[in-house]
Amino acid sequence: MTQWEERISGGSDVLLLAEHQVRYGWAKGPISSATTWCDLGCGTAAASSVALGDTLPDRVVLTDLELDALTEARRAFSPVDVDTVQVDLTSRSALDELTERIDGDGPTVITCFEVIEHLPDFLPVVEWLSARAADGATVAISVPNDVFTSVKNPFHVTMWGSSTVEELRGLLPTDHVAAVQVALSGSAVTAGAPVEGSLHVDDIGAAIPLQYLFGFGTSAEDLSPNAAVLPTEVAAQRVWERQREVDNAYFRSEAAQAAVLRERVAELEAELGRLRNQVGQR
Repeated sequence: MTQWEERISGGSDVLLLAEHQVRYGWAKGPISSATTWCDLGCGTAAASSVALGDTLPDRVVLTDLELDALTEARRAFSPVDVDTVQVDLTSRSALDELTERIDGDGPTVITCFEVIEHLPDFLPVVEWLSARAADGATVAISVPNDVFTSVKNPFHVTMWGSSTVEELRGLLPTDHVAAVQVALSGSAVTAGAPVEGSLHVDDIGAAIPLQYLFGFGTSAEDLSPNAAVLPTEVAAQRVWERQREVDNAYFRSEAAQAAVLRERVAELEAELGRLRNQVGQR
């Protein structure tokens, strides 16, 4: 069953959390070499804080529309001192203010993962990102392959697929690099020692993308050859799924009880109305 979550947290679906972490892993090289890293729509930073670990640049600027998310993001990166900014990414004036905030000496990397599809108007931020790349920054963005699921995510304002992605590419600098994120599954045999070695996957181009990723700007070519892979433990995923089943069963039971109570309240209100009418007629 598809699990939709507006905010990714440490308690999210193990595979979903890994999907978010691996995107930051894709951009880890340029981020670790930068002086400033700015993450647009950082959310709770549950994925980025784990994926980047101790490879953070001197200055970290995290932005989100919601203050609660920024509070969680600061907690996730603690004890590292990060700068958090509440920003409406559909506002050109707010983006101009952000430019002044992140301007400085040294390389800058801006990430915008799993954000564009949440915006009612994404043109301002896409144009802003292209302008920052023209000024010397490196930008990494992603959009999901919503069309493949054929189910509308209630938290996505726009839906994305191969055709709409091509339209997005037309708005990006012509020298951008492109990548796709795909889901992998497998198994391993070990006698207890760590499993080591390189990953080789034949015909991965035939896999259906989960996400479309693009990079542009000064160090975009450093993104191009990267392949980021993150293993997940099947047992942990099954524990999460079982807990979700239990939670869903509980909430369904609570919802059913609430429905019964609503019906009873409606009956009592109707009875009270009849009594009032009788009193009024005397």
